[in-house]
Amino acid sequence: MTAPIPILFSDDDLHPFIGEQVGIGVNRTVYRHNGRDDVVIKVQNRLPCRANFTEWLLWNQMHGQPALRALFARVWGLSDSGRYLVMERLLSLDERPLPPFPAFVIDRKRENYGLSVDGLIKCLDYGDISLSDTLVKADLI
Repeated sequence: MTAPIPILFSDDDLHPFIGEQVGIGVNRTVYRHNGRDDVVIKVQNRLPCRANFTEWLLWNQMHGQPALRALFARVWGLSDSGRYLVMERLLSLDERPLPPFPAFVIDRKRENYGLSVDGLIKCLDYGDISLSDTLVKADLI
């Protein structure tokens, strides 16, 4: 049985679970989770923790939209500082073409996508988005 992951947690609570480094980007380093093979821990390397906050916020805003959520790696939790994000671990993407993704996903490098254990192609790096089109089309109430 796998241990549950809290939605919000302190930075100190997460340190023992940071495992082997599996990726690095401009702003974040990605690590295996010690104790769970199905998640990774993304560590923001510099402030502000914009990418982690964006992924956490976007994932939570998609609540109740299963078709949209199916396109993105699940966010399990965020540390209180935003420095640590716990996310669904995806496998390396094969040669299949990418399916259509929402226009707000602007960083469309192939390495930003992976395969879920169910074989679905999902976006694993959606911390860099553009909401300009969405905001322009937003209804006024």
